[in-house]
Amino acid sequence: MTAENIIRFINQHTEKLAITRLTSLFGISRSIYYRNSTRNFSTLTDIEERIYQLVVKHHFLFDYRISS
Repeated sequence: MTAENIIRFINQHTEKLAITRLTSLFGISRSIYYRNSTRNFSTLTDIEERIYQLVVKHHFLFDYRISS
């Protein structure tokens, strides 16, 4: 499941479940959710999206920045 799908799912279900509960179901922290909830997924290049997925996979052990 991609980050975009997780964020979309959480946004669709916040009326029924708390964000804390939804993020714990996916094994992510609330801060990661909030950081990505305002992210425009369609503006990332394929390479940037792959880097982002690796960073998430390794629980943000590596720092990354996407410059505009």
